[in-house]
Amino acid sequence: MSFKAMILMAFIFVLVPMALAIISFSYYQDKIIISALSDNLLEQISKTTIEQTRNYFMPASIMVETSSNLTEHGAFSRFSGLSGNDFSRIEMYTLGVLQSHPQVSMFYLGDEDGNFVRARRLPDGTMQSRIIKASASPPTDSLTYRDAALKVVRSEESNLIDFDPRVRPWYVGAKKTGANFWTDLYISVSTRKPTLTSSYPVFGPDGKLNGIWAMDIELDEISDFLKMQTIGKDGIEVIINHKSEIVACPELSSIIREKDGVLRPVKVEELGLEPLSAAYREHVSTGNSRVAVESGRPGMM
Repeated sequence: MSFKAMILMAFIFVLVPMALAIISFSYYQDKIIISALSDNLLEQISKTTIEQTRNYFMPASIMVETSSNLTEHGAFSRFSGLSGNDFSRIEMYTLGVLQSHPQVSMFYLGDEDGNFVRARRLPDGTMQSRIIKASASPPTDSLTYRDAALKVVRSEESNLIDFDPRVRPWYVGAKKTGANFWTDLYISVSTRKPTLTSSYPVFGPDGKLNGIWAMDIELDEISDFLKMQTIGKDGIEVIINHKSEIVACPELSSIIREKDGVLRPVKVEELGLEPLSAAYREHVSTGNSRVAVESGRPGMM
C-alpha cells in the first residue's frame, strides 16, 4: 500500500468516527430543542383548552346554585314544591336563562311531588317548555312551543304522565350530596350530542329537600374549539374523563356509538388512534400528567 493510500485511510478512520459523533451530538441536541419546543406548545394549548372548558361549564354551576338560592329566598313565593302561579313564573324564568346561554340546551326544576318545569332549546332555535303537574287532580303534562321571541306558537296537553324527575340521575345525585352535582357523560337522545348535567338542591326553612334545579350543557362547541387547535402536522387534542370516555374531540361523530338504539360515549381505545391509546395507557400506568411514547402505527381518525 502506497504512502498516500495509508494517509487517506488514516484520515477516513479519524474523520468517520468524528463525523458520526458530531451527527449523533447534533441529533441529540436537536431532539432536546424540539422536545422543549413541543412541551412549550403543548403547555400553551393545554392552558388555553382548560380555560376555555372551565368558562364553558362555569355558567351551569353558577345558574343552578343561584336559582336554588333565589327559590329558597322566596323569588317564587314561599317554595315548598311547585304550586299555583309558580309554574308559569318558573317557566318564563327558565326560558329567559336559556336565551342568555347558547351552550345550554335545557334548564329545569323538579320537586318532591314529581312536578316538573323545563325549558328546552330546539334545533331550529325556537323554544319548547314543558310543565308536569303531577300533584294536580287530574295530573297534566303540557308542552308549549314558542318562537325566538318567546311568543306562543302552539301547545299540547295530556293527562298521561310518563316522566318522573325524582328518579333521574341529576335529581338523585343532588339529593344525595346536598350540593352541586355533575352527572356522568351521556349522549342526549334528542340531539345525539355528548352532554353533562349540573344540578343543585332546594331546601326549605326546616332543612327539608323541596326540589332540584338542573341544567344540561351540550359539548359540541368544545369539540368545535378543539378542531381549531393546530398541533404540528398530525397532532390531535381530546378531552378524556376518569372513565376513559372521550368527552370532546375534533371529529364529534367519531366519539358516539349506537347499539340496539342506545347511544353511548366512545372510550379511548375505540377511536383506533394507536399513538393516543399508547399515550393514555402510559398515563394510566405511571400516573404522570406528561408522557412520551413511540408508536409504529399512526392510526386514522
